[in-house]
Amino acid sequence: MRNFLILLFLLSGGTLCGEVQVQRLRCEGLENPLGIDAVPPRLAWIMTSNVNGDKQTAYQILAADNAEQLAQNDGNIWDSGKVQSSNSLYIPFQGKALQAGQKVFWKVRIWDKDGNVSDWSQNAFWSAGLLQKADWHNARWIAFKDDALYQTEWRQHYESEKKRFDNDGYYWETGQDDDIFKLYSDAEPKYDAAPLLRKEFSVTKSIKSATLYISGLGVYESFLNGSRIGRNVLAPAATNYHIRTLYDVYDVKSMLKDGRNAFGITLGRGNHSRLVNEGAIQRFAPWTGQPKAVALLKIEYDDGQSEAVITDSAWKVSGGPVVYDDDQHGELYDARCEQTGWNTPGFDDSLWKNAAEVEWNARLESQKMPPCRCFSAVQPVRTVTKKDGTLIYDFGKNVSGWVRLSVKGSEGQKVLIDYAETPADKELIPNLSPKRFIFRDSLKTNNPQYAPFYDNGVVIRQQSGYILKGGELPQTFECSFTYKAFQFVRITADAGVKIEKIESVPVYTDLPSAGSFRCSNVTVNKIQSAALNGILSNTHGYITDDPHRDKNGWTEDNLLVAASVFYNFDAAPLYAKWLQDLAETQVPSGEICFKAPCSQHVCTCPCWGEAMVMIPLEMYHFTGDKSVLAKYADTMRRVAESNMSRQVKDKAEIIAGALGDWMSPVIPLSDTQRNNNMTPPEGSLLYGTASHYRNMKNLAEIYTVLADKSGADKYATWAERIAERFNAEFYDKAKGIYHGEHPTEYRQAANAVPLQYGLVPKDERTLVRQHLIEAVHQLGGRLSAGFLGTAALLDYLGEHDPELAYKIVTQPEYPGWGYMIANGATAMWEGWDGDDSRNHSPYCLVSGYFYRNLAGIQIDPANPAFKHFILKPAFIKELMFLEAFHESPYGRIGIAWRRSGTKIILHVQIPANTTATLVLPSGSKELPSGEYDFEQ
Repeated sequence: MRNFLILLFLLSGGTLCGEVQVQRLRCEGLENPLGIDAVPPRLAWIMTSNVNGDKQTAYQILAADNAEQLAQNDGNIWDSGKVQSSNSLYIPFQGKALQAGQKVFWKVRIWDKDGNVSDWSQNAFWSAGLLQKADWHNARWIAFKDDALYQTEWRQHYESEKKRFDNDGYYWETGQDDDIFKLYSDAEPKYDAAPLLRKEFSVTKSIKSATLYISGLGVYESFLNGSRIGRNVLAPAATNYHIRTLYDVYDVKSMLKDGRNAFGITLGRGNHSRLVNEGAIQRFAPWTGQPKAVALLKIEYDDGQSEAVITDSAWKVSGGPVVYDDDQHGELYDARCEQTGWNTPGFDDSLWKNAAEVEWNARLESQKMPPCRCFSAVQPVRTVTKKDGTLIYDFGKNVSGWVRLSVKGSEGQKVLIDYAETPADKELIPNLSPKRFIFRDSLKTNNPQYAPFYDNGVVIRQQSGYILKGGELPQTFECSFTYKAFQFVRITADAGVKIEKIESVPVYTDLPSAGSFRCSNVTVNKIQSAALNGILSNTHGYITDDPHRDKNGWTEDNLLVAASVFYNFDAAPLYAKWLQDLAETQVPSGEICFKAPCSQHVCTCPCWGEAMVMIPLEMYHFTGDKSVLAKYADTMRRVAESNMSRQVKDKAEIIAGALGDWMSPVIPLSDTQRNNNMTPPEGSLLYGTASHYRNMKNLAEIYTVLADKSGADKYATWAERIAERFNAEFYDKAKGIYHGEHPTEYRQAANAVPLQYGLVPKDERTLVRQHLIEAVHQLGGRLSAGFLGTAALLDYLGEHDPELAYKIVTQPEYPGWGYMIANGATAMWEGWDGDDSRNHSPYCLVSGYFYRNLAGIQIDPANPAFKHFILKPAFIKELMFLEAFHESPYGRIGIAWRRSGTKIILHVQIPANTTATLVLPSGSKELPSGEYDFEQ
């Protein structure tokens, strides 16, 4: 170790001649977006240069209303002139006021460190959204029936099914005895089928542009002349619907034709209109109602005239083949109800009725984030035929989405599709723990077909159903309005039905990639792969806790995984949307909901509520977007101060009501009990108070960034006061350990949290750290912590004892990520034993550790967006090589090292317009932009 510390690394990077370029132009963080209703929109780009130390010293932006003028360098909408600045992020558009729907073409050039000007960038564009209500041209929300009638029927459903969900206890357990066919047939009155809406119109002149603005609640699919519009699915993203509803924008010029055209929309319930048997949540939702749509098709003609095709009562409506769809339970498709050609011109809709115009007063905003899409289909890795002829398909990977199924059979025959992560069946999963079968066999169900495919970790019964229409050709079915989480699929079909083909279709938000990590350890690479899969599987318009049972944007789950998401994906638009969802749940007391979007204002606890303070700060660190701090400063302040309502009597600043170290493991494993504690045995006061401190500490940083000295001083002083009370209450100075309010043996989480949050007095840190490290070694290098403790433990040891942190992560024994991989995990588990959900977002936090602590790509909080950053690679003894990069807002940050005999060869890449501090065992080096090689 002594020799390693004095190794000298030799700088070999040089200055090269080359050109400067401007690339990756973005508007509001998106590439060539349509429908931007932000005023003003903000622009960004990156500088590339192969000259070491190069930086931007000035820029010029041109914006025009057509590409031809821009090509002539005529910025007839905006010419910024030469602006002396190194900034290339969040530049507000300062040109002429934009009209609704107006398309803007723009480009940039910059000046380098020597004053040389670059070529102009490639053209980019954005279009304005509908900026005020009048821009919708009086388009109306339309639905299948009158709202008053719908609400009467919904109340009847509620009363008839109330007994079912009250007895089950949890909304996701409803319907365990009933398959989706019975849920549909037993409903009284019958549920409405997913409506089909259509309108014909004529085009008789040459078209200059055609733009569709559309929203559907809960989700929609749209068509022109029989063809699907766009690739978006499960659109739009869910929100607090009664406050704001999102709309999508499409360029549809190429889809129109001369003469008659047909516009079609079909609607699903989604997260907006869940069926009444999901009563524990939906019965409180302020937005519950029938599916509905609003749309404007704006056509601009070459002669300067325009036309607006809008939704109104002139549209025709009929029930479609999706006769039952529920966000939790699934989707039932009756192919006999198909109406061939319903979305094409000339279809006979004489038996259809006119759509009902309905009221919906929520604010309409464009969806300024990537949509959900379908990705490459996956074939089964094996097929198991059970004794009763039932077919089970194993797709080898736990994903969110649905299956695409092709079948042949007679009219009216049925196919039932069951989805599961981990069915309690040893033929399928030989190494399942015995308690899986204890829980399975204790099910209170009268359905003999349910228990063998019961998924204890998911609880809810995820299904789809298909009723054949007959005919010689194969019929293909896939979901439109509901997604599932699964690795295994069971097909139960009527006799004579032939399965032609089945494949798994992953579905998630189309987040652009922003990072890559791999190393010589196969287990680590599998953990990273599982973390990426877990993040994507839990991203459907926002980060969820799981993609099957809850499907909710839980606050602490989002906070725990935020750094991993930002390192791996261009996620700023995603989190900007979700933060608004979360802020909208705030109640007058200052508290926010546990989750967002939220159909009921269940107020949160300190540990979960801190997401409202921490995530905007995390987003600022990764992106440099200061506006997010300004926008939510008051929201954050009120959340933090609301924790005082939970102050323990006669204990100043000690905060109760926390969920604590959620899902803390029980060691050793047991075959007869659950191996986690929802709340930790030491109690929750330590965690509630620690979060109270962290809120105030981070508010002090936020107000410093916002140049509010009085606010910064106030919260810094408050944080110091909390720290004093925290240590007086929870620190045993004689033993050098922290404890909760209940007596326990040494608890890792209770000590890692104070260390990582900065609560431990300076003169006590070495002792507390030593005891934590000893405790981990006593467990053979295993952690013993839940959500909060694990995050703190990995962050802290990753910085202060890299070898031990690495051992914890790769540990093949319970509990830990290595144990997950050794037991077949392809996504992150909810609990360390795998007996709960096996696709959960929080423990995806490990991916952030790979970038931050192993690769060593670290934020400098004083210079957000990696304008200046730290490179501090951990040369773990076991590893032979490591490669990672992160696409920062200024460009690619790269680090790669490998062992060559006794040497370590290191390569780093620092993007133009930035600088970095490289921290090596031999010392630190300040580096300008460029690529550099070092050799041990």
